[in-house]
Amino acid sequence: MLKHYRGYTIWLLLIISRDTMTNDRTKINIAELFSNSAPLKISAPMVRDFPLIVQFAADNCDDFVKAAEIVYTQCDGVDLNCGCPKRKTLDTNCGSALLDNASHLAELIKQSRLRILDSKFSISVKIRIYENLKDTVDLCQKLQSAGITFINVHGRTVEQRHEPVDVEVFKVIKDSLQIPVVANGDVRSLSDVHYYHQHAGVEGVMVARALLENPALFTGANKTPADCFFHWVSLNVHFARKNQTYDFCPIQNE
Repeated sequence: MLKHYRGYTIWLLLIISRDTMTNDRTKINIAELFSNSAPLKISAPMVRDFPLIVQFAADNCDDFVKAAEIVYTQCDGVDLNCGCPKRKTLDTNCGSALLDNASHLAELIKQSRLRILDSKFSISVKIRIYENLKDTVDLCQKLQSAGITFINVHGRTVEQRHEPVDVEVFKVIKDSLQIPVVANGDVRSLSDVHYYHQHAGVEGVMVARALLENPALFTGANKTPADCFFHWVSLNVHFARKNQTYDFCPIQNE
């Protein structure tokens, strides 16, 4: 649906890589998610006309690479989430916990890039910023040297939640790198997208919360249009996932 409303690249939900490798039920779910074939026998790529990135949380190269191998034929790249501050993720030493050791993170990416030989298969990282901007730039440069294809930067620290994002941070990071930078945080409208691109020079923006509220955001719509709702309903009816239930209520015209 996001592609229908002008989303260009789709990031799939955060998946903890260790669970992917050790939990048979999780393995089956991921396989089913990417293919209609038998579980864990993924061979034919999905038919789609947009880039698809799968986001994982991992604290070591083995888990990250093995998780990437499961989805390799069905997507265009994998993203290592180093920005999630949720307790469940931190308890596995993943997410924003990786920001505590920049050298370990860079080595994780370097080894992953060496093991994933397809140079067209992207490896990206999503980070949050440090309180010290120089430390953030240093981390980004280490990750660039380690071989990431592009970097996603959430413009808040791990401790911050809804504080305003300083767009100047994105500009400083972009000016220090030779790889594409994707900005994340406080994008609520198409005009915000244009502002980030024009002011900071970033190649893209990543949007989460605002797209959940309005999947048609990239069309310039300030509110979710009615056709978006009906499109969502038709997709749910079409795919009819077995593990979901739907509640419909009659709409009465006054």
